[in-house]
Amino acid sequence: MRCGDCQKIIVRLVDGELDAGGMTTVREHLSSCAECSAFLERMTLLDRSLKSMPRHEPGMSLARMVKARIAEEKRGSQTSIFVPRWIQVPVAVALIMVAVGLGNLAGRSLTEILEGPPPDASLELLVSPPGMSFGEALAEIQDQGNK
Repeated sequence: MRCGDCQKIIVRLVDGELDAGGMTTVREHLSSCAECSAFLERMTLLDRSLKSMPRHEPGMSLARMVKARIAEEKRGSQTSIFVPRWIQVPVAVALIMVAVGLGNLAGRSLTEILEGPPPDASLELLVSPPGMSFGEALAEIQDQGNK
């Protein structure tokens, strides 16, 4: 057994928390280790010194002070910003509109957004003339492209 492990068990021994199996293991180590034996003596002396000290019961004023401090800290941690409902809805709608707008702009470059499309770009608005179906308009455009 290593001394560090034994010293952890010695603390339990002094506190009266050690079972018989642990007691046997510690005694075996203590028989061959002067350092841990000295540690046991110091811990036993410390335990006796602490037990011989007079007990001091805290007064009720201490309990009141602790409760007041806890209540003060709770009040400080619960401060939040209150936003009325009539403001929450328009703000949420505005954020959604901005998100949709940014989503639409995502496919274009910043230059295209600021300066418009390049001069060589052929962006045509496809609207079928009155009385013509959309399919007929597409066929006409295809015929014009083949010429």
